Amino acid sequence: MVQTVDVEPAPQGSLCAAHPEIPALWICDRCGNFVCETCSHFRATGVFCSPCQQATKALFHLGEASKLQRFINVVIDTWIGAPAVAFMFAVVFALTGHKTSGENPFLNLIVGVSARLVYYVSLEGLFGTSLGKIVTGTKVISAGGQALTLRQSVLRTLTRFVPFDPFSFLSSDRGWHDRWTGTRVVRTRGPKQWDADVALR
Repeated sequence: MVQTVDVEPAPQGSLCAAHPEIPALWICDRCGNFVCETCSHFRATGVFCSPCQQATKALFHLGEASKLQRFINVVIDTWIGAPAVAFMFAVVFALTGHKTSGENPFLNLIVGVSARLVYYVSLEGLFGTSLGKIVTGTKVISAGGQALTLRQSVLRTLTRFVPFDPFSFLSSDRGWHDRWTGTRVVRTRGPKQWDADVALR
């Protein structure tokens, strides 16, 4: 690939971290590993090795989701998405002879919590999205730009049960369930931009 940015050359005699039999030419701007010609990937901010190039693909996005987009996500996911899963749970319980009405409040609680876990963990954990995010053109990623881990998606969902969490993003760029789990919600529609703030983490 043609070099188009200023990058730090590797010390003379150093070898590529991925190909120890090949002399290194540059130093990865993200992890500091020595890289050869084969595994050098040039970006606007410098040169990346192959693993860092893969890990930062998600850094090309539209920037943080707006507060309006976050609010719409909350409304759709809280009042349409998760309740739809809870309704399916209720149908299954009803067909098996269990009651999910006021006569069994504990079962109601289990259904409600389980529905939110299934809804968010399955959609955000596997696809980084939800019904609300599909409508608003947003997605959730880790703070470093990678896809969510299963642990992050579960913790994000559990954090949503904290009182007033759905409105915590109104006073900050990131809500509690973002800050406490190392995640962020970004836009996915429109001209993409390079997220230099997290590229070198």
